[in-house]
Amino acid sequence: MGRAHIFWMLLLPLVTEIPAEARLSSEGQLEQPVQTNSMELGIGVSREQILSAQFECYMKILSDPPYHGEGPYCNRTWDGWLCWSDYPPGTAMQLCPTYFQDFDPSEMVTKVCNTDGQWFRHPESNRTWSNYTLCSAYTGQNLKTAYSHYYLAIIGHGLSVVSLLISLCIFFYFKSLSCQRISLHKNLFLSFILNSILTVISLSTMAKNNNQELSNPVRSSGSAAPAWL
Repeated sequence: MGRAHIFWMLLLPLVTEIPAEARLSSEGQLEQPVQTNSMELGIGVSREQILSAQFECYMKILSDPPYHGEGPYCNRTWDGWLCWSDYPPGTAMQLCPTYFQDFDPSEMVTKVCNTDGQWFRHPESNRTWSNYTLCSAYTGQNLKTAYSHYYLAIIGHGLSVVSLLISLCIFFYFKSLSCQRISLHKNLFLSFILNSILTVISLSTMAKNNNQELSNPVRSSGSAAPAWL
């Protein structure tokens, strides 16, 4: 391994801009990556995770054995978010990354390798194209469903607390109802009230944190996560 490669790998953790593309050339040399502004990456980005994945990808690019298949193939590459190995003509797939809050890691990312051994380029940008569309395709729908469940839970627990407080007031007001069985009911109602209050606090905290991330200024500058890099 040449000194230039070693120097580049040592320099990676200090990089402040995340490269959009790095690949192994046909001569076996690691090409200079194209730089992209990290503000374009959107909400929920963990720079440390991406830099770590980037470094691991470059190590994999340099250490993996050469491709031994027949015919043309697309070179191993880092697209800015994920690492892609050498691939024959066809569609490469892997799970969506977990760097983003609004990405579903169970969905798939696709990258097309053309029959000439070149990664597919987007016709508008003329840049190699990784399709991340499915990663956030259903995020909005899932978020609406989650908020519907959240509001139903808040309303249900709120009604439960009110009804239990009324029942406790009745038990404490009418002394004739004082007996061991009623005392057990009082304690049970108190436990239900505490449980509902703690649940509402927990749900409200999670919803507040989610709203803070969605209102992050990074999101406003990159709200539409690009389907290509």
